[in-house]
Amino acid sequence: MTPRRWMLIRVVVSASMVVYLLRQIAIADVATVLGRGFREWPLLAVAATLPAAGLFISGLRWQLLLSIHGKRAVMRSLFSALLVGCFFNQFLPTTIGGDVARSRWTSSLFGSRLVSLTVVGVDRILGLVGVCAVGAAAALAGASVVDRVPGLWILASAAVVGVAGLAASASLAIAWVAKPAGRRRFPAAAGPKVQLVWSALTTFGSKKRRLALAVLLSIALQVVIVIQYFALTAALGVHVSLWNLSIIVSVVTLISLAPISINGIGLRENALIVLGAPVGLSANAAAAIGALCAAILLGYGLAGGVIYMRSVRQGA
Repeated sequence: MTPRRWMLIRVVVSASMVVYLLRQIAIADVATVLGRGFREWPLLAVAATLPAAGLFISGLRWQLLLSIHGKRAVMRSLFSALLVGCFFNQFLPTTIGGDVARSRWTSSLFGSRLVSLTVVGVDRILGLVGVCAVGAAAALAGASVVDRVPGLWILASAAVVGVAGLAASASLAIAWVAKPAGRRRFPAAAGPKVQLVWSALTTFGSKKRRLALAVLLSIALQVVIVIQYFALTAALGVHVSLWNLSIIVSVVTLISLAPISINGIGLRENALIVLGAPVGLSANAAAAIGALCAAILLGYGLAGGVIYMRSVRQGA
């Protein structure tokens, strides 16, 4: 399938999801819910600020992964790169555009864009591990939404198995590369670029403690995201327990990353409605939360756009 046809499919999926969403909600009622939230502006301010804390944690994790390769990066520069990544994620029809932009930001440290992209790829995988860890912990702690939504255990288990399989595959690859040269055989077609990627993965495999710390930072990042949703639900006058939100947000995050829509538009909101309904989150409230989250991310994306334009002008 050509990229153009695949893009068309994604546009159709997002459009269909938005139409389906509009059939489930009443715009006037969503506006009423939003008005209630604006009266609780301190909670909205907290929710709008928390992504900055999340970006800081992401910067720490990225900085840690770079240090494994003996590279030093200033947090301010990494924070700016993460904002630029937000810009590309928000304004380009792709879920990995931000990752590519981030890899270009640090490619000068390695003298290779491919190695920089490998580091960012590992960073993304660790982020998924954090999402699954928080969701699994909430499910085991007795989040009631698990019992009320048929098939949620299957979906959550599939996500955990998928991420675990990805991590295991990477681990086996690292172990294979780490073998003595005489016991290791690269495919004949493996070129210098493949060698660079394997070398980067081997370096990660030799620093397991730092990788473990990076996983903890991923978990902390997901907790911050859950708290943001908790602040939004509180502002809207909806009570949903932290445990239920933990698994709802984790599953919604994984669903929105599926490359079958434009940046998760439509998928994210409908998933929030389906998973939130059993725990008292109305469709109108879920749509309001989705709108507020989108607006907050849009604000950070615009800030990243300003930084990107400045960097382009300075480069010129």
